[in-house]
Amino acid sequence: MALSLQVLPRPFFLVKMNAGETLSESLVKLLASPLDDTQFLSITRTKDEVSIVSDFRIDGGSEPSTEWRCMRVAGPLSLNLTGIMNDLTTPLKAAQIPIFAISTWDTDFLLVPIERSEEAAAVMQQDGWDVQKV
Repeated sequence: MALSLQVLPRPFFLVKMNAGETLSESLVKLLASPLDDTQFLSITRTKDEVSIVSDFRIDGGSEPSTEWRCMRVAGPLSLNLTGIMNDLTTPLKAAQIPIFAISTWDTDFLLVPIERSEEAAAVMQQDGWDVQKV
């Protein structure tokens, strides 16, 4: 099965919060509201940290927000597929390009540092992926 990567146009931002920090009221409200011009918001909480990924700037956090470019696997994908994350990350590992990966029910998202995004797209094309800017 041939898969395509869609390079999303907006920069993505990563924020790390300490586990004990409270999410802002505006962030909680965003989770409960339909996303309008914002296309992506992911919050993952563990006993050690809270990681927030969005395509808009988020204030706060214990680590400064950093800019990334997102490559989305065109989906939806079947949950029965195997090896997709391995296929995504192997060529980038060989090129020593850092990644931040997120999976949802429908697809996978791969974030690369924005300053290396063109290089990452080229690496993926050389590996045989169909890479499209959307």
